[in-house]
Amino acid sequence: MRQKPLHSLTKRRDFKAVFNEGVSSSSSFLVIYAKPNEFSFSRLGLAVSRKIGNAVLRNRIRRLLREAVRECVKDMAEHYDFVIIARKESAEGTLKMFISSIEKFIQKLYHAKNSTIIHSRL
Repeated sequence: MRQKPLHSLTKRRDFKAVFNEGVSSSSSFLVIYAKPNEFSFSRLGLAVSRKIGNAVLRNRIRRLLREAVRECVKDMAEHYDFVIIARKESAEGTLKMFISSIEKFIQKLYHAKNSTIIHSRL
């Protein structure tokens, strides 16, 4: 059964909003930014530089990242705009490694959100 495709961030202003207003985290493979959105779905923007490798490798990384995000956000109650920047080391990355990095980021995202809610009530 085919999964629904992810919605994409396409406009420059959407990317800028995520960079300027969102939270970020990095791992050895990825730099991830996220910002809550007002839609009923999450959106994804990817940046995979030519420095990483040839077109075949870059497209493979994009496919793996889309699948990893699809896997990680399918059960999320809230919706976000994500921007993921692949680092050079992501050329050796696997789907499992990407999922792990994104799940750690999402946990950090929820922790940061909950801690700001708690602090604003005090």
